Amino acid sequence: MKVLFDHQTFSLQDYGGISRIYAELLKGSASYPNVETNLSVLFSNNAYLKELDNIKYFNFINNSNWKYKRQVMMKANKMNSIAHLKYAT
Repeated sequence: MKVLFDHQTFSLQDYGGISRIYAELLKGSASYPNVETNLSVLFSNNAYLKELDNIKYFNFINNSNWKYKRQVMMKANKMNSIAHLKYAT
């Protein structure tokens, strides 16, 4: 079974309940060989993603108060999600 986690929670939250639950699900799914998980995030500043070894992502202007930081990160992650959905096999 293949499971794709959307980027939105990890794009919007640096800390928080739902992103922690998703991170725990991603971590726990590694023990099931018939479950393939993927996270369509390219940029994130989420603390719980740092605990996961198998997720590749980039920090995005972490220590900046730039007004459009979240909007640019959301747009880039949305395009990455669309690509994941288009080319998933």
